[in-house]
Amino acid sequence: MNNLPKGAVPDMEKSFGVLTFLGSDPEPIRRRNSRGNAVVIGRRYRLLSETQTGEEIEVIVKDSQPKNLMMGDEVILSNPIVDFISVDSQFQNGNRTVQTRFNADQIDLKV
Repeated sequence: MNNLPKGAVPDMEKSFGVLTFLGSDPEPIRRRNSRGNAVVIGRRYRLLSETQTGEEIEVIVKDSQPKNLMMGDEVILSNPIVDFISVDSQFQNGNRTVQTRFNADQIDLKV
């Protein structure tokens, strides 16, 4: 997985399998606009990958409205794009820990 460059559009099902919702930050991500006003630009969610053992995935979703997701829900991402991948040199339970971050338009329950 660590060979995906920033900006790549991955085949999520092939690379990550089922994505499971772990949690979200209670506060939205805010940035200051040109007038100095704080505007909501997205929300941060944490997911677990079925195929990337031991990997927690972070997704920043452009949709500013919080989603009513429960821990363990299977989710899908709309238009995910790789933002960051880091391979940690430490091993956890015999598996290398990889941190992946995506930007996506939306996160929804998988139906």
